[in-house]
Amino acid sequence: MYMEGKGVTKNAETAVKWFRLSANKGHVWGQFNLGLAYQFGDGVFPDFQKALNWFRLAAKQGHGKAQYKLATFYSFGRGVPQDKIQGYIWAQAAAVNGAKGAKKLRDALEKKMIDVQLRSAIALARSCIKNKFKNCYPNLI
Repeated sequence: MYMEGKGVTKNAETAVKWFRLSANKGHVWGQFNLGLAYQFGDGVFPDFQKALNWFRLAAKQGHGKAQYKLATFYSFGRGVPQDKIQGYIWAQAAAVNGAKGAKKLRDALEKKMIDVQLRSAIALARSCIKNKFKNCYPNLI
């Protein structure tokens, strides 16, 4: 509402305040929107690490768009070291949840991995999805 100025005066700082209140209570859309704010610097200083953390919280709750954001961050090394396996895991999760662009990213990552990496990524993605996004990748989630 405040971010887009729908029915109120547009104010990114106020939008972030409300996203943060919602996110801190565990609301997935608040977490996702706060991640976007940090990614693009809307109402806050841009910070890929903070964006990644908020997207991760939303992704673990099954939010497909947040899962896609994680996939892109890992695939391209935004705020984290590039990790094709982690990118694949989250792209597959996002694809299962219907996120636009996720299948295309997953397929592109498949082409960049050697066979052993791909087999590992597929197994880890299956486990991640089966376990409702808990313990998706050792030491990272």
